[in-house]
Amino acid sequence: MRTLIALIVALGLFAQVALAQGQVWFVSNGLEFGHFDTLQGAVDAAGDGDLIVVRRGHYAPFTIDNKSLIVAAEFPESVWVETVLGNAITIKNLSAARSTVVSDINVFKFGADAVSGVLLIDNQGAVQLERMVVGTTKIHPVQQSLRVISCDDVEIVDSGFAQGVLTRLSDVRFHECHIQGAEGVGCVTTPPAKPGGPGLEVLSGNVLIAYSVIRGGRGGAGSNPLNCCNASGGPGLRLGNDFPTVTVRGATIQSGFPGADMGCAPFLPAIDVLSGTLLNETGATPSGGFATEWAYSGGMSAIVARAEVGQNAFVGFSFGTATTPIPLAKGDLLLASPLLIIVPLGMANGFTSGVESAVPFLPPGSAPIDLFAQTLSGDPIDGPILGPRDRTRILDMASALAGTADCDQDGVTDAYTIWSGLDTDDDRNGIPDGCEAPLTLYVDDDAPNDPLPGSTAGSDPLADGSLAHPFDNLQAAVNASASTNFAVIELLPGTYSGPGNVGLVLQNRQLKIRGMSAATTVFDLQQQAPLLRIEQSSRVTLQGFAIVDGATTTASGGAIYANNVALRLRDMRLENNRAQAGGAIYSYQTDLSVTNTAFLYNHASDDGGAIYENGPNSYQANTLGLRMVDCELFGNTAGSEGGALFTANKTVGPRVASSNFVGNSADLNGGAVYCTSSTTVFESCHFGDNAAAYYGGAFFSLRTSTPFYLKPMTLRQCTLRGNYAFIQGAALNTYGATLLGCVIWENTIEPSILPVAIAPNGNFAASYFFQGAFPTPEFVLRDTTIQGGIAGIPTNGSVEVIDGPGNQNVDPLFASANAADPSLAPGSPAIDTGGATWVPPFGATDVEGDPRFVGPHIDRGADEFKP
Repeated sequence: MRTLIALIVALGLFAQVALAQGQVWFVSNGLEFGHFDTLQGAVDAAGDGDLIVVRRGHYAPFTIDNKSLIVAAEFPESVWVETVLGNAITIKNLSAARSTVVSDINVFKFGADAVSGVLLIDNQGAVQLERMVVGTTKIHPVQQSLRVISCDDVEIVDSGFAQGVLTRLSDVRFHECHIQGAEGVGCVTTPPAKPGGPGLEVLSGNVLIAYSVIRGGRGGAGSNPLNCCNASGGPGLRLGNDFPTVTVRGATIQSGFPGADMGCAPFLPAIDVLSGTLLNETGATPSGGFATEWAYSGGMSAIVARAEVGQNAFVGFSFGTATTPIPLAKGDLLLASPLLIIVPLGMANGFTSGVESAVPFLPPGSAPIDLFAQTLSGDPIDGPILGPRDRTRILDMASALAGTADCDQDGVTDAYTIWSGLDTDDDRNGIPDGCEAPLTLYVDDDAPNDPLPGSTAGSDPLADGSLAHPFDNLQAAVNASASTNFAVIELLPGTYSGPGNVGLVLQNRQLKIRGMSAATTVFDLQQQAPLLRIEQSSRVTLQGFAIVDGATTTASGGAIYANNVALRLRDMRLENNRAQAGGAIYSYQTDLSVTNTAFLYNHASDDGGAIYENGPNSYQANTLGLRMVDCELFGNTAGSEGGALFTANKTVGPRVASSNFVGNSADLNGGAVYCTSSTTVFESCHFGDNAAAYYGGAFFSLRTSTPFYLKPMTLRQCTLRGNYAFIQGAALNTYGATLLGCVIWENTIEPSILPVAIAPNGNFAASYFFQGAFPTPEFVLRDTTIQGGIAGIPTNGSVEVIDGPGNQNVDPLFASANAADPSLAPGSPAIDTGGATWVPPFGATDVEGDPRFVGPHIDRGADEFKP
């Protein structure tokens, strides 16, 4: 099954494929590479057949008007399109020959108008929405999350809508979706309370509801003082007056609950038919094929298939689409010839299974191609069922990246050079730094012409920042760079201390401060103050030096204080720094990116032993959470929460990859991590020997007061070993989490020595994603090894544990008895069993920096076994 696409090539089908024309455009509003800062800018520049890849962040609304595009988040759960008033996403006027796909985008609307979050209107061509979630904070009686008006071909896959959906004069198919109607208005000042809205209202046209959950909105609350009855909940499904046809296949449809207080309102039926035809297909069970990410030439891709116990799932692939009915099968075969059907993908464990495949190599200069997939499942009662079509766009990135500039004439475009990390672009102007000559200033505390080497008491009288006459302190170089837009400050090896090397303030500056290495270039702050206070929209890169012994006892950020800036750290060491919050770094409303950096023995008297990040507790808090790759966090401590990392109030929370959290501790909760930020993701990370005096030896997380946008953390291919909590949750104490391909072993609590790994926070059980759409917190575990098994997870009656395929309660056979080491021994059952529900992104590594794929399949846990 792992060579599916290779089989297509071997059968000669690849040669028959007409390549889809198009380029790749990146959108980024943070520190990372991007062609545009806005989605609308990319949409306007793109041509038919282009792919727009959206890097993590918050973006303004956009409209696609008669263009064939794929708009996809680079990483799931990392992109938000937000609007106060009006539509966040509009797709309109597609001609019959055009099609558009939008994938992995969250939509958030916080205005109280009658306009939907997403609008599809007047489209003859196909529109597909994949893995989207659309919600709002405001209640409006006629506001929907999605409206589909006069569209001929709409497919919506694996998506959630928290404020209802309306369709009119359209053909729409919903596969594995959650839809929740709008909540009714209560008796605030005068009666009556308003009923909840319908989950899905079909005014006319044809709609398929397959394997989805559709709920009406809750009714408005009553009031005893006003003698006002509560209102009824809305119907899950309403067929309107213009004679629609709705087919229900294996779906759950429920009416909303009546409102609270003054309980007079009755429960209404789940389905309200005003006119038209309702067709029920009973006995059908879920099937679907979903591509997890767009793919890179020569890399890996995955198709996720879903079924129930006893089913066989067949997965078909092609490089084109058509609509062909299959006799005796429900739905249409959407794959064009040439077509390969792989049989069977057994689903004996009855949940979700993945198919990993090598992506075909595209010769340099090839345009992107689209690989389409579709499942066919055999249902014992209702016969074969065709799932939705899905697609992955396969890219030769060196050729497909938009733009042809090649500043150094090396045959590699500037866009590819920057995106792939072959060179940096610190001033983010689209030109690799190696092609530019910015103002460069040198600092050396013991230069040859310095009358007092190693001391700032005397300076070279000819010091001008040149290599021959460098400044002897950082402050002098910062002052000299003030007249230029962007400057590089080069630190020559040495130990920097005293005046000019401590307590610097950067405001509205673009700087790169770079040393030779963290071992040879050191700022010793001697517990006087932080090194840098960075403010007022500055954009700063720090690279290749160490900051040690910074201290501030009454303020935040022992080494670095960052407020409303963009800050990048590379190849750094921050050691033994101390502060009230953020022992090493305090980050407020800041875009913070950290690569290959060590945080050692830092301490916060309150929160965030190494890093503290926060933002305004607001739906409009639009800075990204921390991005961290290839880092070591060892021996950091907090007097309150988050021994290594404290993160709060980020709607796009931290994304941490290939990093080690070992030996950190907190005097209250979250020995390694304390988290109230949404959509937080850890990939290929190891958590060992962390400790909390109360809850959550490795992790502690809970809802904030703005739970509407909050989604619990996801851990992919992580190891949590030997962590300790005094009360509960030795590994995790959280109200919900998704764990994919993880290993959770040897975690303990007091007073027993039982390996209680996960404990939910029962006080926060009201919201998993958008309130109402996903009302129960969930622990979702797939391909995960957990000591004690799924049955050992205490739920306090308020958390649902979803036992996916491949979970084990068997010794993972570590190579060492040391909990700081996640390495697997030969013969470990975790080798090659990590599942295919996630494919690591381009260049992803394990916690030791090795390629994430060694052998045929990905391993469980943080470390990929090396024979």
